[in-house]
Amino acid sequence: MERYIIFITYFLTILRVVTSVDTASEALAVSLAEKARVDLDYMAQLTGKPKEEITEELSGVIFKNPLIDRFEPADEYLSGNIREKLSIAKNYAAENPEYAVNVAHLEQVMPKDLDASEIEVRIGATWIEPADIEDFMRETFQTPGYLFNRNVVGIQYSDVTGLWNVKGKNADYGNTLVNMTYGTGRANAYKILEDSLNLKDVRIYDTITEDGKKRESSTKRRPPLPVRSRKL
Repeated sequence: MERYIIFITYFLTILRVVTSVDTASEALAVSLAEKARVDLDYMAQLTGKPKEEITEELSGVIFKNPLIDRFEPADEYLSGNIREKLSIAKNYAAENPEYAVNVAHLEQVMPKDLDASEIEVRIGATWIEPADIEDFMRETFQTPGYLFNRNVVGIQYSDVTGLWNVKGKNADYGNTLVNMTYGTGRANAYKILEDSLNLKDVRIYDTITEDGKKRESSTKRRPPLPVRSRKL
């Protein structure tokens, strides 16, 4: 019986509704717990303070989101797409100084831009435009421009199958960079590039004669740089 009374007392304590608090910070905690949002009307009721006074006390703790005209806690507002939020805040701050605090705090949490040396792009990433792969071919393999202009050689990507295709892999047959430096006569650089785009190993088959019998042996070819690195 004693345990039952203790449990009921504890349960009723939990259910006790907070009707008043002393500070804006306490009101914010109660609002987030009870309303799951910044409810200024509710917080004003809890503290007996005007909403303007509450927002002033909580400056830098809550932020008015100009897109929805509503206050949000810092952990919500100062996260997500910071670059986009900063751009929006700057536009609004130009007309309304109220949003200057948004700009100041968003700038503090803005991730620094990466240097070119810190950016690594792997061949085969589906967000890379085919035109960028073609630029890679022009620079690395020195693919003649007329092959691109005549639509003989090019890069294609299918959203349906998720596969890359190098069109006209054998059109640039006289290019030593393609057939010797970055490839061979049996697997030229365009074939190796296509396999790399599709994250495949390059396999070359040799015919071996043993005891008068012929058989095919598959050998993984390790492509020379820069194709081997699979980086752009």
